This record gives sequence, C-alpha cells and structure tokens, in this order.
Amino acid sequence: MKFFHDLELINPSIIGWYVRLRVVRSFVVHLNALSKIVGLVLADEHGVTVDAMIEKEFADYDNEFIDAGDWITIMRFGVYPNSNPVRVTCHKFKICFFKDTVVRKTTVVVANPHYTLTYFSSIIDDEIDTSVLINLVGAIHDVGEVENTRRTQNIVNDLRICFKLKNKDNCVLECLASGKQALDFSQNYHSRGSGVIVAVLGWWKLDHYFDCPKNMQICTYSFNIMKIAKRNTWFFMAYYINIYS
Repeated sequence: MKFFHDLELINPSIIGWYVRLRVVRSFVVHLNALSKIVGLVLADEHGVTVDAMIEKEFADYDNEFIDAGDWITIMRFGVYPNSNPVRVTCHKFKICFFKDTVVRKTTVVVANPHYTLTYFSSIIDDEIDTSVLINLVGAIHDVGEVENTRRTQNIVNDLRICFKLKNKDNCVLECLASGKQALDFSQNYHSRGSGVIVAVLGWWKLDHYFDCPKNMQICTYSFNIMKIAKRNTWFFMAYYINIYS
C-alpha cells in the first residue's frame, strides 16, 4: 500500500514529499502575449487545500493533461512560502511543478469537502484575513444596473454591478462584480424570475475602503485568477439558485 503525506504537513524544510490530491480547479495567468503559467487549487482527502503553480515551460502540456476533478499523485515538486499578496487558499505554502516533477492520474478517493463558507459575522467583526479569497452564500437584494465606469470606452473590463447579500440572520454585505463577472451575474440573476434568489460566491475578495473595518465590500477578483482554463468550472461563482417558487 502506498503512503502519501498529509497536505497540511508539507513545508520547504523537507524534501521527498509524495502526495495524492484532487484538482479542484485550474486557471491561466498570462504573463505576456506569448507566455503563461497555470495555477491550480489542489485538495487532499482531508479537505486541506493548497495553491500550486506550473512553470511556463510546462504549462501547455500539464494544462492539457490535468482536468478539474482529477485525482493525481505528485512527487519531486517544490514547496515554497505562499507570499502572494492575494491567495486562493489559506495554506502557508504553495506547490511548484518543475521539469523533474512526476504527475500521475490515480483512482478517485472518498474525501471530505474541500470548501468552507465564511460566516457573515466573521466579516462584520473584522476577523477575516483579507489576503485569502472567501466563499459566501446568501440571498440577493438591491441589485443595481450594470454600469460602465468609463463611458467614453466600450470595454467589458470597465463594467460593474453592485448588489447586497443577506444571510438568515439578516446580516447584509455589500458586493461588487466587475468585468465579465458583472455581465454573468446580471444575466443569471434576471433569468431566475421572481422570488428569493440565493447566490453562492466562490473565491471573492474582501476589500476595506476609507480605512475603516466597517467599510467593506465583497468583490470579484481579477488579474486572470477568475479565468478558468478548459472546463467552465467556476465552482460557486455565478451559480444562483431560486430556492422558493
């Protein structure tokens, strides 16, 4: 029987890690017109998640080989501190794929859920690490119109839409979707008709403004981190469910 290391144990001080992980999602980061890297969110059977990066030299091959939902084994990879200003997971370290990294597909494993929902109260009480993207669920209220922030130009990236999200305790959070996400949100919301519509938002960014913890907004996060490679597996973003008739 093969032995795999727990994902929560990996750190740069030891080499020879051997892990079995599920590919939660993949996304492409374009460095320039001709170069890109592939980012991954990986999870083990205990529900622990970690950021991973495939270097640009191997991005095309691994992006074709690895699909969201696959279980893979990985060995001969690098482990480095996750010092990114914005992180997809709360793991202190990240995995980097190199020339010698060995990746093999493996059988599906029964696993604990890899996602967690953030409590509204934790956000309101300023208990959230704003460098880590969050997941939320709540009822949609007070949806505005899609606006163009630069009326002299007709560019999708300049679009935005504001709305509010309310939980069962009637706590309310301000939300802002930008760019293509603004259009997707508006189309999904208005296609659901009347009644209470619930949004489940994944990997959104908590931002403070006016230097006050109480002034906060839940925003879509871009620099291509929301762009999904291959399958359109946005996970929570843009899945809106009408729970009442």
